[in-house]
Amino acid sequence: MDQKQKTPYTPEENEARYQQNKRKKKIVIIALICCAVIVVLYLATLSLNPEELVDRWFRGDEQRPPLDIEFYPVDEDLNILTDAEYLEYDHRVFYYDVDNGATYSIEEENLPTLDAQVRFFYDYFNIVILGDEEAYAECFVSDYDKPLPESFTMQMVYDIHVEPYYSEEMSKNAYRVEYKIHKNNGTFRNDMGSDVSLALLFVLEEEGSEYRIKQIVPFTHY
Repeated sequence: MDQKQKTPYTPEENEARYQQNKRKKKIVIIALICCAVIVVLYLATLSLNPEELVDRWFRGDEQRPPLDIEFYPVDEDLNILTDAEYLEYDHRVFYYDVDNGATYSIEEENLPTLDAQVRFFYDYFNIVILGDEEAYAECFVSDYDKPLPESFTMQMVYDIHVEPYYSEEMSKNAYRVEYKIHKNNGTFRNDMGSDVSLALLFVLEEEGSEYRIKQIVPFTHY
C-alpha cells in the first residue's frame, strides 16, 4: 500500500512552530510559578494569622507557634500610676450603649446607677492596670478551665472600648472588647505587641449577685 508522505515544513513554518511551542512553555512555566506563589502566600497567611495565634494562646496549647514580638523589659517595681508618660493616655473604660447609640466613659461616681455587667468591666480593667493577679483570677467563673497568668505586672492599658455583641450564637452577655497596652512586657498578654489592639470576645455569666467571665476568645464575626 502506498503511504502518504508528509509535506516538509518550510523554514518559515518551522520557525513559527518553534516560536509557538516556546510561548506555550512560557505560559505553562508562568502558570506553575503563580500557583506556587499562591500556595506559599496562603501558607504564610495561615502561619501569621493573628486570630489563630491568639486562639492557641487562650486555649493554652502546649505547642504554641512562635510569636515574633518584642516586649519591653519587665520592671516589677514600676508604679505606672506615677508614670507621667502613661498618665497622658486615656485609660478610662468606654462603653457603647446600644439603646441610644452613644459611647460614654464609665466613671466611678456613676457606678451605682449602671448595670452589673458594665460595672464588671470597670472593675476588671482596674484590676488589670493594678496588676492584681489574685483579683484577676476571681473575675472568672469557678469552673473556668483555661490557664490564667499566674503573675503579671501593672499594665499600661488604654484606649479601652467595650461593646455588647449579639448574634444567633451569642444572644446575651457577650461583648466585643478592645484595648491597647503601652510598653507591653508580655506578662499579661503575649499575643500582641505594644500600642496595638487585638479584639476579644468576652462572654459573661452570672454567679450569685455578680458577673464573671465564662469565656474569652479572639473576636470573629459569628
